[in-house]
Amino acid sequence: MDCDGTVSDGASTLRLDVEQRFASRFIVAPKLDVPLPPGGFLVLFGPSGGGKTTILRQIAGLERPDRALVRWAGETWCDSAAGIWRTPQQRRVGVVSQQPALFPHLSVRDNIEYGLGAWPPDRRHRRSDELLELLDIADLAVRHPRALSGGQAQRVAVARALAPQPQLMLLDEPFAALDAPARIRLRRDVRTLLRRIGTPAVLVTHDRGEALAMGDLMAVVIGGRVRQTAHISEVFSRPIDVEVAASLGVEAVLPAQVVESGQGLVSVTIGSVLLQVADRDGVAVGSDVYACIRAEDVTLQVQSAVHVSTRNHLAGRVVSISPEGAVDRVSLDCGFPLDALVTHRASEELKLEPGMPITAAIKATSVHLVMR
Repeated sequence: MDCDGTVSDGASTLRLDVEQRFASRFIVAPKLDVPLPPGGFLVLFGPSGGGKTTILRQIAGLERPDRALVRWAGETWCDSAAGIWRTPQQRRVGVVSQQPALFPHLSVRDNIEYGLGAWPPDRRHRRSDELLELLDIADLAVRHPRALSGGQAQRVAVARALAPQPQLMLLDEPFAALDAPARIRLRRDVRTLLRRIGTPAVLVTHDRGEALAMGDLMAVVIGGRVRQTAHISEVFSRPIDVEVAASLGVEAVLPAQVVESGQGLVSVTIGSVLLQVADRDGVAVGSDVYACIRAEDVTLQVQSAVHVSTRNHLAGRVVSISPEGAVDRVSLDCGFPLDALVTHRASEELKLEPGMPITAAIKATSVHLVMR
């Protein structure tokens, strides 16, 4: 990293060390130090009410914390100790919220050009033309917000935020109010567009699928604090503690004890059940741990298979089957509660029904251990 906070591979560093107290006694005190490459996405992920939106507003300059240091790409946006404060306009950020909040009396084009009042008219028009094309809304230029669908209105909001050429985009659950098809299309288009033009972004979401679809890096926010920051795949596969695992939707977080170690594997007991786990961290024999298992990593078999790479084959019983969109959630009793996600077709082929015996297969690499 260079001395100005810009990383040599072209990434810029976002640094945050903030404390903000509310009348409710809730404290939002995030610490972040993450490099974002051009077009890269940092996802602020966590349960509702955990402080994600407040953190985004602290970055934007829409909140004035009790104590704060906010830096982007070597530029200090806020330093309460030094008396430095830059307004949102001076920070050159683009903000898109869940509701597009367009000006109802202005056309789509005029909404996009609203923040370009200091630009010459011909330059404003060229910029709005460019964004109308990029967001695939050129045919909506003369319409007013009341004549737009939810997805169209949010595309206009994204175009308006991009119009002044911000150095960082801040997205506060901008797809949450849309129906599923519009949400999937828009988040794909926004992801592609920001990567293409090289504008990094911070995205707030509590939707795991959205985080996986959009993110490069993830910061897990619980109780007003950042609990884990890493590449998104690392956070999902190796949550740092049980609360982070639960917030990520890891369905099984099971108290266990390490009883054996060797040849790259550790054996843990969960009650009377023995489970083999890939030894990533050198956990000592005798350690009390949590074994974290995601439902999508559990495979169901009518009988135990042989000569396969999957280490763990657990005898169990089907407790219940619950449809969840394109898949079924199968709740099991394997000596401990365990969920599996299977397709409707697999459920039919296995002839799953409550009470039937079943084998749950879990790879050793799919179990993550967290120290207790």
